[in-house]
Amino acid sequence: MRVAGGFPWTLTQVAFTLSARVTRLILDACLRRDIRGSVIGAARRFFPKTMKQIDLREGARRQHRAISLFAVIQCWIRNLDGVAFQRSHLERLLGLERFKQTRVTWLVEDLKEFFPYQETYWLTGKNHSLGALIVARVPIATHLPKGPMTTEKRVAGIPAGGPRIALFELWEASRPTSTVKVFESVVPFFADSANYDERFLSSYLALLAQGQISPHSLPSLNVGKTDESA
Repeated sequence: MRVAGGFPWTLTQVAFTLSARVTRLILDACLRRDIRGSVIGAARRFFPKTMKQIDLREGARRQHRAISLFAVIQCWIRNLDGVAFQRSHLERLLGLERFKQTRVTWLVEDLKEFFPYQETYWLTGKNHSLGALIVARVPIATHLPKGPMTTEKRVAGIPAGGPRIALFELWEASRPTSTVKVFESVVPFFADSANYDERFLSSYLALLAQGQISPHSLPSLNVGKTDESA
């Protein structure tokens, strides 16, 4: 086979060109028939590990961004520069009991979109077991007390004139009637939810974005149980 100018193509070039054209025709047909899902499905079959990793990372990113937005709202309402997450807060909102190093890395990375300054604390005497995460919009490292202590004591130990940090707050762990009344329009959405707290937060943010509720349209919030020293 020859191209313009008389230069011959090698068999490898011919095979590559035909393969590329066939692939493009198949993709064009898929797009015209609106069956892009088939392409994705094929990719999942041929590259299951890679696609699974992408799915896990994207799902985690969405969870982390929702938590970030709620933290931003708390900072605005409570006039804070940042908040301190106890492990129990993250366990509830993420639906996790164990935090692998990779997941903590993702969490820190995603929260930096809203809170560029962070300090991570690990439980005393436990290797790589997340204890607390303090995030802020201003530098905090030099203002936080050193040494093992509860997150509550660490935040309380910030000297006067330092960044305004407080413990992150959540609604009570059970499903109170008052909570259901606030979100009557999304009750069916919660019916079979594996992680009620995550779904509740997502619905709160969605209704808030639509202007259907006030930022204060939540049941009473509290800091929850005191965590271990970290």
